[in-house]
Amino acid sequence: HMSSLPSLIRSGRQPVDVVFCQVSPADADGCHGLGVSVDYLMAAVGTARVVLAEIDPSVPVTHGPGRVHGSV
Repeated sequence: HMSSLPSLIRSGRQPVDVVFCQVSPADADGCHGLGVSVDYLMAAVGTARVVLAEIDPSVPVTHGPGRVHGSV
């Protein structure tokens, strides 16, 4: 099930090497939003060796766990 992906990714049973994603422009704190793609993407961003993010102004700004600092 897709709902089990975050725990599989965090545990290393489903390794993630590279993540390609689109993010919203940075806010005043330097954080980008992942928009509505926070299902397993946060776990993948947190464990991937490389994260390539495209800043896209059309990605909706969201608050909560779907924020990633630009330094990640």
